[in-house]
Amino acid sequence: LMKTNSLANELRDFENSEILLRRAIKAIPTAEPPHRALGLLMLEMERFDEAEEQFAWCYDQMPGDTKLQELRRECRRLQAVKDRKIRSASLTKKRKRSE
Repeated sequence: LMKTNSLANELRDFENSEILLRRAIKAIPTAEPPHRALGLLMLEMERFDEAEEQFAWCYDQMPGDTKLQELRRECRRLQAVKDRKIRSASLTKKRKRSE
């Protein structure tokens, strides 16, 4: 599953990549590599909350891994930026309607 995922990811077939990674996690829930790979995929797909969940799971398995800490911080930062953009766009639409 992980080898096939690598190929799907290389082809930027994110939908199938996600399916394969979730199957790998279901097959061996305690394996860290598919969780990390799914986190990286979610990050690439800008699904930051889901990515952070996967990295948090990995961090619980590997406490002290500084790369995982960095990835988690980056997910939270990117999610906050995304949320601000959504709120800003929403406020702009409301202002235009009220004019």
